[in-house]
Amino acid sequence: MPERVSTAGSNEAIGVRLRIRRALNDILYGILKIRARPMPRNAIRSLLLVAPHPDDETFGCGGTVAVLSEAGAEVRVIFVTDGSGSHPGHPTLTPSGLAVLRKAEARRSLAILGVPVERLNFLDAPDGKMKDLSKEQIDELVHAIAACLRHSGATTLLLPCRNDGSSEHEAVFRLTQMAVMESGIAIRILEYPVWSWWSPRLRLRCVASYGKVWRSPLGSKRSTKVAAMAAYNSQLRPIPPQPDPVLPRGFGASFDNSDEFFFER
Repeated sequence: MPERVSTAGSNEAIGVRLRIRRALNDILYGILKIRARPMPRNAIRSLLLVAPHPDDETFGCGGTVAVLSEAGAEVRVIFVTDGSGSHPGHPTLTPSGLAVLRKAEARRSLAILGVPVERLNFLDAPDGKMKDLSKEQIDELVHAIAACLRHSGATTLLLPCRNDGSSEHEAVFRLTQMAVMESGIAIRILEYPVWSWWSPRLRLRCVASYGKVWRSPLGSKRSTKVAAMAAYNSQLRPIPPQPDPVLPRGFGASFDNSDEFFFER
């Protein structure tokens, strides 16, 4: 959740931190471009993308989704949680109302990226509670993801990075690993950064800890990704009467780049 600010002094301090973050991430972006191999355009023909929340898929790898969709690849997306936990304590927006809103935003965003609604699967797990699930809830989600894997016929699985700086993302990574084992399917796994893209420390860890780094040039699909990110209005703009958006200042802009990166063990 973002830090709430109310004074000019604190706004100025946040602006300084944001400039430092951008400078560090620009350096790491350059290192990634040097280290990464270009991802062949025809390397992925059938893809299953797992998103912990509606918006992770678009911020993390939406440009690549648009590139692959245009090239004829079959892209399917699983949204694990319902996204209802992003505005705790909001005076007018209920968790159930927020879940409906975020599902609608996801459909709009993926339509922009070229993924039809019939290829979207919403599992509606409780947002903000992934690390506290019961065994029954875990088993149900694992079975659902495994069923999607078998049904999709995908040869490549996209997951948020295993150490992505979010307990929700890391829980979804573990659940999906369990589902892959249950399905018995041999599938290539590529990891995409979300919070580990925003954090210089976590991005550095990605640079250092993965055997392979792949670079996906977006070309004209960069602007498509920007439009798809904008569909997540609830995350990028304040919902009155709250004065600030829930995502940190500069978060969305940090994903507007000419390339996306994927990590492989």
